[in-house]
Amino acid sequence: MNHSLICIKTYGVDPYSTLKEVSKKLQNSFNELKISSVYIFRRNPIGKNIHQIREESPFEAMSVVVQISTNKSPIELLNLIKEMENRIDKGLEWSLQLKLLSYNDLIKITPNLTLPHPEFHMSPEELIPASELDPDWVHPVLKTSLNELRKKLKTNAWGEFYAQGKSLLDKHP
Repeated sequence: MNHSLICIKTYGVDPYSTLKEVSKKLQNSFNELKISSVYIFRRNPIGKNIHQIREESPFEAMSVVVQISTNKSPIELLNLIKEMENRIDKGLEWSLQLKLLSYNDLIKITPNLTLPHPEFHMSPEELIPASELDPDWVHPVLKTSLNELRKKLKTNAWGEFYAQGKSLLDKHP
């Protein structure tokens, strides 16, 4: 069984509902799924988004990371999450991003897939939730655990805890 980390980010009108929909679809697609806390991130006080995701205001986004077990190859997994992203995101008033962060300890660089994701260790909205799920996982390129990478982040102003990830998977609305 292969273990992967996938980040789900939503931007727009109702990001929590979007996270809930995508998380349930992933739960239905994979037998084993662990989910991080939900984090909200906004523009910083001077009016610019830390990550330059969007320039318009108001800006609000949420992120969560899921850890899955799968028999799919990395490219099959990437294609599955991109297909899911495209199917859900079409024509709606929000934006959705599913990002394959890691696949076991695989280091891979191709035109279609780079693992681990090259920006993973620099994006607090990905790194912090991932470090909740697997703090001792060692980044295969940087040779540093997620917990140590989290401690080295230069900013604490990126976002805040919003909800337990389990709430995304609850059967009740």
